Amino acid sequence: LQVIEDGKIDLKKFGEIVESLNELISTVYLLYEKVENIKFEDHPKIEIVDSGSDINFVIKLPEKAANLIAQLFKQMWDVIINNKSYRYRQRLKDFEETITVIEKINEAKNNGSIEPEMAEVLKKGLIENAEKIIFRNTVTKQIVLESVEYSNRQVLIEKTNTLLLEEGKEKDDSEK
Repeated sequence: LQVIEDGKIDLKKFGEIVESLNELISTVYLLYEKVENIKFEDHPKIEIVDSGSDINFVIKLPEKAANLIAQLFKQMWDVIINNKSYRYRQRLKDFEETITVIEKINEAKNNGSIEPEMAEVLKKGLIENAEKIIFRNTVTKQIVLESVEYSNRQVLIEKTNTLLLEEGKEKDDSEK
């Protein structure tokens, strides 16, 4: 993963990223256990931390878990970047319609493999933790390196600022 920051990243923000990543990985492990009957024994480990203008770090995970997390980041990034009207309140609906692992969770719920409550826990855990990580300017290195007619690095910073403004406005509106 790559943490994109214009200056130095403060320890609190980095801790929030690691905490959300740990929760996301736990949710992915739970998903595989409940839906696929696969139990991962390996505990995640940070293998490499490299600091340049951005911070890069590698987490050692079972291949299936790592691939699912990378796919989740890519699909969420595509929704955020390609939806000019992306708004914090409609995010769940946008993500449920486009993220393939959500379809798998819904199928498992519909065929009785998992309870509806567990399906909601899994969906919420995946989406909310991945979103927290993305909006703390952290995505996979592949997403950062990908460049289509825009700079993903710049768009990430702009979208984060927009989200923070919207969250602040929602809090102000609810206090009135």
